[in-house]
Order: sequence, then C-alpha cells, then structure tokens
Amino acid sequence: MSWSQILSKIKFIMLEPAQFFSQLKKETGVKSAFLYFLVVSLCSAVLGLAVTLLFKNYSYNLMYNLVSKITGSAIPLPQQTTNELLVWSIVGYGLGLGLSFIFAGMLHGWILLFGGKEKYAKTYQLSIYSSTPALVLGWIPFIGFFTWIYDLVLLIIGTQKVHKISALKSILMYVIPIIFFIIVIVGILFLLFFIAQQLPVLM
Repeated sequence: MSWSQILSKIKFIMLEPAQFFSQLKKETGVKSAFLYFLVVSLCSAVLGLAVTLLFKNYSYNLMYNLVSKITGSAIPLPQQTTNELLVWSIVGYGLGLGLSFIFAGMLHGWILLFGGKEKYAKTYQLSIYSSTPALVLGWIPFIGFFTWIYDLVLLIIGTQKVHKISALKSILMYVIPIIFFIIVIVGILFLLFFIAQQLPVLM
C-alpha cells in the first residue's frame, strides 16, 4: 500500500464516509485494513511521542499543580525519562496492533447482538477505518481529545452501511453504553476527589 493510496483513503473516509463504507464490500479480508492501521498508527505514535517530549515539563507541572490543589498537599509525582517514554511508545504501538484484532472481535460480537449481517473481516475493516480521525489527529494536544466524537460518527455510519443495521438502532447501540460509561466514570472521579480531599485530614 503506497502513501498516495493511504492519503487518498484517509481523505475518502474523513470527507465521504457514507460512500466509503458503502463501497467497502469490494474489500476482502483484513490485510488491507491492517496495513493501513500499521502505517497510520505508526505515524500517529511518532508524532504523539514528539509532542509528549516537547511538552513533557509543562504536562508534569500541570499535573503536579492539579494533584496538589485537589489533595491540599505537595505530593511528588514520578516523571518519566525520554528513554522510558520511547520504550512505552514502542510497547504501546505493538500492543495496539495486536489489540486491534481483539477489539474488533468484541465489536463484532456486539454488532451481531443487534442483527449484524457480515463476518468478522468486515467488522475489523469497520473498526480500523472508523478510528481514522483519532489515528490522524489524536496526537494533537486538546484537539485530539475530541476526535473520538467523529470516530463514533464514522462507526455509526459504517455499521449502517456494512452490517445493514438501521440508523436509529446504530445510534442507540453505541450511544447508550457510552452515556452509561460516562456516568460511571464521573461517579468514580467524584468519589476519588472526595477521598483525596479527606487525605490530609486522615493523615
């Protein structure tokens, strides 16, 4: 797969997702999707590492001040070295490649529960291509955090086109679990915040 093909596919996915996923039936197996993920996620990992190294001290100071304000005391935080960050980036990249198949399997099982029509290979393609916004823009500070929203939009569109599931069902099967997950996370954060505020008193 050449760079021009990858860039063309990224543009097609980002700008014309409905048409892209409608034509995805022409692609067979997982090879093309995996090679796409292999290259694009590598670029994302390299750029993400560069940004992390560039803003390493700023991120540390920000986290240190945040934790200090929450707990009311100066708690030293471990700071990773450049070599450690490099190792973690390599490990994370390798794990990401392997976990892509596991995540696609979980997604496939979920889609089948709602009447999915295609086999695992199609769900793998759907999983990889719908994550394009995060892969392409996820390394950008602040902006990257919101790419998951467009990822979700692409996943919903792709589920309709690839697995022939209605628009309403495609929306609800993803949005409801996400809302539930957010509520749980917010509850846990409030609990941790309460515990952190009580630490100085207990100590």
